[in-house]
Amino acid sequence: MNILKKEPAKGEITIKYSYLVISFVILFILEFILAYLKYLKIIDLNFSDFTSFFSSGIVAIGLIYTARSLSFQYEINKLKIDKDDELLNLDKLRFTYELTSEWFKSNFPHNAEIVRRFMEPYKGKLSDNNYLDQFNNFLNSEKGLETRKALSSNLNYFESISLLLGDNLIDERSLKKAFKTVFLLYYDNLKEYIEFLQRGNGGSNVRIYKNFVELCQKWHKDSN
Repeated sequence: MNILKKEPAKGEITIKYSYLVISFVILFILEFILAYLKYLKIIDLNFSDFTSFFSSGIVAIGLIYTARSLSFQYEINKLKIDKDDELLNLDKLRFTYELTSEWFKSNFPHNAEIVRRFMEPYKGKLSDNNYLDQFNNFLNSEKGLETRKALSSNLNYFESISLLLGDNLIDERSLKKAFKTVFLLYYDNLKEYIEFLQRGNGGSNVRIYKNFVELCQKWHKDSN
Protein backbone atom coordinates (compact mmCIF):
# COMPACT_ATOMS: atom_id res chain seq x y z
CA MET A 1 0.00 0.00 0.00
CA ASN A 2 1.26 3.45 -0.89
CA ILE A 3 1.23 5.45 2.35
CA LEU A 4 1.39 8.71 0.44
CA LYS A 5 -2.00 7.95 -1.12
CA LYS A 6 -3.63 7.70 2.30
CA GLU A 7 -4.85 10.71 4.19
CA PRO A 8 -2.46 11.40 7.10
CA ALA A 9 -5.29 11.47 9.63
CA LYS A 10 -6.36 7.94 8.73
CA GLY A 11 -2.84 6.69 9.25
CA GLU A 12 -2.74 8.27 12.71
CA ILE A 13 -6.14 6.77 13.64
CA THR A 14 -5.01 3.36 12.45
CA ILE A 15 -2.00 3.49 14.73
CA LYS A 16 -3.63 5.13 17.74
CA TYR A 17 -6.93 3.34 18.00
CA SER A 18 -6.48 -0.11 16.51
CA TYR A 19 -3.12 -0.67 18.20
CA LEU A 20 -4.00 0.99 21.52
CA VAL A 21 -7.38 -0.73 21.82
CA ILE A 22 -5.86 -4.15 21.19
CA SER A 23 -3.00 -3.45 23.61
CA PHE A 24 -5.31 -2.35 26.42
CA VAL A 25 -7.63 -5.30 25.84
CA ILE A 26 -4.66 -7.65 26.22
CA LEU A 27 -3.55 -5.79 29.34
CA PHE A 28 -7.00 -6.07 30.93
CA ILE A 29 -7.17 -9.75 30.03
CA LEU A 30 -3.84 -10.32 31.77
CA GLU A 31 -5.09 -8.39 34.81
CA PHE A 32 -8.23 -10.51 34.82
CA ILE A 33 -6.17 -13.72 34.62
CA LEU A 34 -4.03 -12.59 37.54
CA ALA A 35 -7.12 -11.69 39.55
CA TYR A 36 -8.66 -15.08 38.76
CA LEU A 37 -5.47 -16.88 39.79
CA LYS A 38 -5.50 -14.91 43.04
CA TYR A 39 -9.14 -15.84 43.53
CA LEU A 40 -8.17 -19.50 43.10
CA LYS A 41 -5.33 -18.88 45.55
CA ILE A 42 -2.82 -20.11 42.99
CA ILE A 43 -0.79 -16.93 43.39
CA ASP A 44 -0.57 -14.47 46.24
CA LEU A 45 -0.85 -10.84 45.07
CA ASN A 46 -1.99 -7.68 46.80
CA PHE A 47 -3.56 -4.54 45.34
CA SER A 48 -0.21 -2.78 44.89
CA ASP A 49 1.03 -5.69 42.77
CA PHE A 50 -1.94 -5.27 40.46
CA THR A 51 -1.46 -1.52 40.11
CA SER A 52 2.26 -1.98 39.58
CA PHE A 53 1.65 -4.55 36.83
CA PHE A 54 -0.96 -2.31 35.22
CA SER A 55 1.36 0.71 35.32
CA SER A 56 4.22 -1.28 33.83
CA GLY A 57 1.89 -2.48 31.09
CA ILE A 58 0.86 1.08 30.25
CA VAL A 59 4.52 2.17 30.08
CA ALA A 60 5.37 -0.78 27.81
CA ILE A 61 2.41 0.02 25.56
CA GLY A 62 3.51 3.67 25.39
CA LEU A 63 7.08 2.74 24.46
CA ILE A 64 5.99 0.28 21.78
CA TYR A 65 3.46 2.77 20.46
CA THR A 66 6.14 5.48 20.22
CA ALA A 67 8.46 3.10 18.39
CA ARG A 68 5.70 2.16 15.93
CA SER A 69 4.79 5.81 15.40
CA LEU A 70 8.42 6.69 14.67
CA SER A 71 8.66 3.76 12.27
CA PHE A 72 5.46 4.87 10.55
CA GLN A 73 6.73 8.46 10.26
CA TYR A 74 10.04 7.21 8.91
CA GLU A 75 8.26 5.33 6.14
CA ILE A 76 6.22 8.42 5.26
CA ASN A 77 9.33 10.63 5.18
CA LYS A 78 11.20 8.06 3.09
CA LEU A 79 8.39 7.92 0.54
CA LYS A 80 8.24 11.72 0.44
CA ILE A 81 12.00 11.91 -0.11
CA ASP A 82 11.78 9.30 -2.87
CA LYS A 83 8.96 11.30 -4.46
CA ASP A 84 10.98 14.52 -4.20
CA ASP A 85 13.98 12.77 -5.77
CA GLU A 86 11.78 11.55 -8.60
CA LEU A 87 10.48 15.07 -9.25
CA LEU A 88 14.01 16.46 -9.03
CA ASN A 89 15.22 13.94 -11.60
CA LEU A 90 12.36 14.89 -13.91
CA ASP A 91 13.31 18.55 -13.56
CA LYS A 92 16.94 17.71 -14.31
CA LEU A 93 15.92 15.74 -17.40
CA ARG A 94 13.72 18.59 -18.61
CA PHE A 95 16.48 21.16 -18.03
CA THR A 96 19.04 18.93 -19.76
CA TYR A 97 16.80 18.58 -22.78
CA GLU A 98 16.26 22.34 -22.96
CA LEU A 99 20.01 22.99 -22.80
CA THR A 100 21.04 20.38 -25.33
CA SER A 101 18.31 21.43 -27.75
CA GLU A 102 19.93 24.88 -27.92
CA TRP A 103 22.71 23.27 -29.97
CA PHE A 104 20.27 22.95 -32.86
CA LYS A 105 18.99 26.50 -32.57
CA SER A 106 20.21 30.07 -32.99
CA ASN A 107 23.76 30.42 -34.35
CA PHE A 108 25.14 27.11 -33.09
CA PRO A 109 24.61 25.10 -36.31
CA HIS A 110 26.23 27.91 -38.29
CA ASN A 111 29.13 28.14 -35.82
CA ALA A 112 29.58 24.38 -35.81
CA GLU A 113 29.92 24.33 -39.59
CA ILE A 114 32.50 27.15 -39.54
CA VAL A 115 34.54 25.33 -36.87
CA ARG A 116 34.24 21.98 -38.64
CA ARG A 117 35.66 23.37 -41.88
CA PHE A 118 38.44 25.18 -40.05
CA MET A 119 39.49 22.19 -37.93
CA GLU A 120 39.47 19.68 -40.80
CA PRO A 121 43.06 20.31 -42.02
CA TYR A 122 44.40 20.36 -38.43
CA LYS A 123 42.95 17.07 -37.16
CA GLY A 124 45.61 15.17 -35.26
CA LYS A 125 48.28 17.78 -36.11
CA LEU A 126 48.12 20.33 -33.28
CA SER A 127 50.66 18.37 -31.24
CA ASP A 128 53.13 19.76 -33.77
CA ASN A 129 54.06 23.29 -32.60
CA ASN A 130 54.27 24.55 -36.16
CA TYR A 131 50.65 23.60 -36.85
CA LEU A 132 49.58 24.88 -33.43
CA ASP A 133 51.20 28.27 -34.11
CA GLN A 134 49.59 28.41 -37.54
CA PHE A 135 46.22 27.49 -36.01
CA ASN A 136 46.48 30.10 -33.26
CA ASN A 137 47.85 32.84 -35.52
CA PHE A 138 44.94 32.50 -37.90
CA LEU A 139 42.41 32.72 -35.06
CA ASN A 140 44.07 35.90 -33.81
CA SER A 141 44.17 37.50 -37.24
CA GLU A 142 41.54 39.81 -38.69
CA LYS A 143 40.67 37.16 -41.24
CA GLY A 144 40.07 34.58 -38.52
CA LEU A 145 37.77 36.78 -36.42
CA GLU A 146 34.56 34.99 -37.41
CA THR A 147 36.14 31.58 -36.88
CA ARG A 148 37.49 32.61 -33.47
CA LYS A 149 34.06 33.85 -32.40
CA ALA A 150 32.41 30.65 -33.59
CA LEU A 151 34.95 28.44 -31.83
CA SER A 152 34.80 30.46 -28.60
CA SER A 153 31.00 30.40 -28.65
CA ASN A 154 30.90 26.62 -28.98
CA LEU A 155 33.56 25.96 -26.36
CA ASN A 156 31.98 28.40 -23.92
CA TYR A 157 28.65 26.62 -24.43
CA PHE A 158 30.28 23.26 -23.73
CA GLU A 159 32.02 24.67 -20.65
CA SER A 160 28.75 26.07 -19.28
CA ILE A 161 26.99 22.73 -19.71
CA SER A 162 29.92 20.90 -18.08
CA LEU A 163 29.82 23.31 -15.15
CA LEU A 164 26.09 22.70 -14.65
CA LEU A 165 26.74 18.97 -14.70
CA GLY A 166 29.50 19.39 -12.12
CA ASP A 167 26.97 21.15 -9.89
CA ASN A 168 24.54 18.24 -10.41
CA LEU A 169 21.92 20.46 -12.03
CA ILE A 170 21.52 18.39 -15.19
CA ASP A 171 21.38 14.69 -16.01
CA GLU A 172 24.68 13.18 -17.16
CA ARG A 173 23.14 10.16 -18.87
CA SER A 174 20.97 12.33 -21.11
CA LEU A 175 23.80 14.77 -21.75
CA LYS A 176 26.11 11.93 -22.68
CA LYS A 177 23.61 10.55 -25.18
CA ALA A 178 23.22 13.94 -26.81
CA PHE A 179 26.77 15.31 -26.70
CA LYS A 180 29.37 12.61 -26.10
CA THR A 181 30.36 12.41 -29.77
CA VAL A 182 30.60 16.15 -30.38
CA PHE A 183 32.28 16.82 -27.00
CA LEU A 184 35.00 14.26 -27.61
CA LEU A 185 35.40 15.36 -31.21
CA TYR A 186 36.12 18.92 -30.11
CA TYR A 187 38.31 17.84 -27.20
CA ASP A 188 40.40 15.35 -29.19
CA ASN A 189 41.00 17.84 -32.01
CA LEU A 190 41.56 20.88 -29.79
CA LYS A 191 43.31 19.38 -26.78
CA GLU A 192 46.66 21.03 -27.53
CA TYR A 193 45.02 24.36 -28.38
CA ILE A 194 43.07 24.36 -25.09
CA GLU A 195 46.26 23.53 -23.18
CA PHE A 196 47.96 26.41 -24.99
CA LEU A 197 45.20 28.76 -23.83
CA GLN A 198 45.48 27.46 -20.26
CA ARG A 199 49.20 28.22 -20.21
CA GLY A 200 48.52 31.80 -21.23
CA ASN A 201 48.90 34.82 -19.00
CA GLY A 202 51.66 33.17 -17.00
CA GLY A 203 49.53 30.12 -16.26
CA SER A 204 46.74 32.08 -14.60
CA ASN A 205 44.36 30.95 -17.36
CA VAL A 206 44.60 27.37 -16.16
CA ARG A 207 40.85 27.18 -15.48
CA ILE A 208 39.83 28.01 -19.06
CA TYR A 209 37.49 25.22 -20.23
CA LYS A 210 38.51 23.25 -17.15
CA ASN A 211 35.11 21.63 -16.59
CA PHE A 212 34.76 20.71 -20.25
CA VAL A 213 38.22 19.10 -20.27
CA GLU A 214 37.57 17.12 -17.08
CA LEU A 215 34.24 15.86 -18.39
CA CYS A 216 35.76 14.73 -21.69
CA GLN A 217 38.58 12.97 -19.86
CA LYS A 218 36.01 11.21 -17.66
CA TRP A 219 33.98 10.08 -20.67
CA HIS A 220 37.15 8.83 -22.35
CA LYS A 221 37.97 6.86 -19.21
CA ASP A 222 34.44 5.45 -19.02
CA SER A 223 34.78 4.20 -22.60
CA ASN A 224 37.95 2.25 -21.83
